[in-house]
Amino acid sequence: MPDIGSFIALIESSTGRKPDVVIGKPNDHMVEAVLERTGHKKDEIVMIGDRLYTDMAMGRTGIKTILVLSGETKESDLALSEIRPDIIVKDLKEIVNLLKKK
Repeated sequence: MPDIGSFIALIESSTGRKPDVVIGKPNDHMVEAVLERTGHKKDEIVMIGDRLYTDMAMGRTGIKTILVLSGETKESDLALSEIRPDIIVKDLKEIVNLLKKK
């Protein structure tokens, strides 16, 4: 499935110019925008997603991460990745169950 990289390549190819800034996951600017807009601190937010190289890489910005294994990433992919989510769940329902325990 095409991702933003393919669209960037299309624009670069047609204009001959690389983008000045790419804002996407993982990116500190995205986290800072959430913090500014919500008033929360980094230790009060979490990134939930199914991709190691984008969603879980947001953890490098200093926020917690929850990997959901019902999407792109499979458990076997974890052994091949240097990215380590803080929490791993099989599906979104498991997150709901974790929240109910608190």
